[in-house]
Parts: sequence; C-alpha cells; structure tokens
Amino acid sequence: MEATEPMDGPSVLRWTELHAVARLLDRVQSDEVGTMPGVQLSVDHLLRRHWTVSTPTGRVTLLGGGGVAGLVRPVWLPLRAILWALELARVDDALGLRIRDGGGAPSVELSAPRGSALMDLPARPAVEVVAAERLPGAAVSAVVDRRDLEALLLAAGRGTGHPVHARDRAPFGLSIEPDSLTIGADWSNHGGGRATYRIVADVSGDTEGRWTTCVDCELMFAIVGGIAEECVEVSVRADGSVSVFDGEWVRAVLTPLRTPVPRPLSIEAALASLNPVVTPAGLVVRRGATSVLVSAPVGRPDLWRITTELARGVEPQVDVLTELNQLNMGIGFGRIALDGDVLVAVTEVRGDQLDALADTVIGLAQEAAAIGPLVGSLVAHGDSA
Repeated sequence: MEATEPMDGPSVLRWTELHAVARLLDRVQSDEVGTMPGVQLSVDHLLRRHWTVSTPTGRVTLLGGGGVAGLVRPVWLPLRAILWALELARVDDALGLRIRDGGGAPSVELSAPRGSALMDLPARPAVEVVAAERLPGAAVSAVVDRRDLEALLLAAGRGTGHPVHARDRAPFGLSIEPDSLTIGADWSNHGGGRATYRIVADVSGDTEGRWTTCVDCELMFAIVGGIAEECVEVSVRADGSVSVFDGEWVRAVLTPLRTPVPRPLSIEAALASLNPVVTPAGLVVRRGATSVLVSAPVGRPDLWRITTELARGVEPQVDVLTELNQLNMGIGFGRIALDGDVLVAVTEVRGDQLDALADTVIGLAQEAAAIGPLVGSLVAHGDSA
C-alpha cells in the first residue's frame, strides 16, 4: 500500500490499495442490496490515508499510503468512483487522485494514462476514525495463521449456511485468551443455533484482562483475505476496537457499535462476589441453607455444571420417575435429575459465558429452595421400597 505523494500534483494510489477498499465495499454492498455504498476518505496526523466504511454493526477503517492532494476535510467517495479508479490502475498499477474542494460541494479527479474522471461527491457527515497506532491502550494481541483466521471467520459468519443482512446478524463475540483466539456466534433466530470457534494463537500483552468485543465476521473476513502475510496479528483494546496488523503496519481498525464486555479471568473471578469455597469436588457457594457446587464435567473442559442437592435415598422406581418428570415440567430454572439415589437440581454454563455464572448459581439456589418442599414424596417412595 505504499505511495509517493508529489504535493504539487495528484496523490498516487496503487492498485493493491484500491483493491482492498473495493473488496471491503463489496461486502457492504452484499448487505445493503439496492443501495450504493460509499467510503469516507480522510488522513491522520501522519498524512496516512484512512478509508472508513460505516455499517449497522460497526465501523471499519483501512489504512493506505500517504496523503491526499487537495483534501481539506473528510470526503465520501461512491462505489462507482472506487470501481473506476480500480479499472484505471489495473494496467499501470497506479493512478493520480486529487480532491477539489472550494468550500462548496467537493469533487474527485482521477487520472491515469488510460483515462480519467471528474465526479461530484455526495454530502455526508464525517464519521469519527479511531487512531490506528500501537498505543498503550492495546489490551491484548494474538498472532494467528492467516488461513486459520479466514476459516474461523467464514465458519462463524455463515452459521446459517447463507449470508444474513447486517441489520439482522447477531453480534459475534471475539475474545483473546492466554493461548487462543475465540469467536462465539448465536444464530438461534435464524435456525443455526449457537457455536463457539477457537484457533491457537501466540498471545502477548495484558492477558489478565481477557476482553470480549463485538465484530462483524463478514467485514473482518474481507480485511484478512487481502493480506498476503502467512501470519496476522489481531489486537483488542480496552475500548473494544480491534486492530488487524499486516506485518509491522496496521492494516485496519474495526470499531464495534456495541459496548465491549469484560470477561472474568476464571470461575474464581466470576464467583468472587459469592465468596466460593474451594473443595476437591469444585467450588461451593452457600446461599442461605442451600449449598451449590460448581464443577467441570469429565471430558467437557468447555462447560461448567452447577448442582445442588435436594434429597437423598430416592429410588429410581417408575412412579418416582413419573413424578420427577412432572416436577421438571413445572420448574422455570435448570432441571431435576437423579444421581444414583441423590436428587439434584442441575444446570450448565458454557465456558465462554462466565459472565453469567454468578447469576446462574443464584437462580438455581432460589429454584432449589422453592421446590424443596415438593420433593418429600419422592423420598417417601424410596423409604417404602
């Protein structure tokens, strides 16, 4: 994306930079059928070009070469301008760009040996662009294989098997953990269910924070697909913005329109407000007279099971199981099950939803206290056997 900038003439844009912008706009166009998407062109304090697209799910800024001749304020270029510029630069690998802005409606001038164009530009309010530098605000970074990341984004972004309009897509939670990059998707409203995807990563920075932020997989896929390096660095800042690095240079910054949610580091941190006690079986939380155990099922490291004992000495007879089914139909939280001759209330929380763990423990304890008086008949069945 390098470019030389003769300030007394038009700025020089390379074909590769224009192709990256066109690739991003193509993703937006597939979401916004019947419209003509555009891109905001601006420069930062180092005179680097910023190409910014705003979507219903967030904002994406691609970084280009240096400077824009004649630019005095951010301007919006329509898709037709980008496509024509791409065609002009196809043979010579470059073209000249100049903004003409006398205070009224701005225009863009494109020039190359094969042709040229002068286009009026649409009037749209400027959008804020996040600084694209290696700042102390970067919470954590992960270096991953580019092909792995592309596959991850494609799998998560197409959970229904077909594209979904950006306004209808559920947020994708991107999280960087001590040894991996994870994306969680919820396609329940589109018949696809929930899924969590993970790839290994070389992680550095403030891993104690473990932030989860929201990304648009379709747009991030468009960015990563334009990178030639075998490895890609993804950095998540405390403000929720995501930077994608191409080698040492920032390739793009994604800014979510939803507030990022800090993830607890561990179940100990998730349950800290409930003062859990560590036991060989797991963490035990007491809520009044009720004890709740939080443990990891064997063979399911991605799951946490929450159980509380309701009664002992319950025999698995037909009439007991029938009454147990009736109880399950009437409760609103978790389920009741027999573990040997012990009657328990049980539910689970996925490993990527630790922020809901404390509320789940409290909910199950309250449910157990409410149904406790109803389980006496099941114990009586066991005594009469």
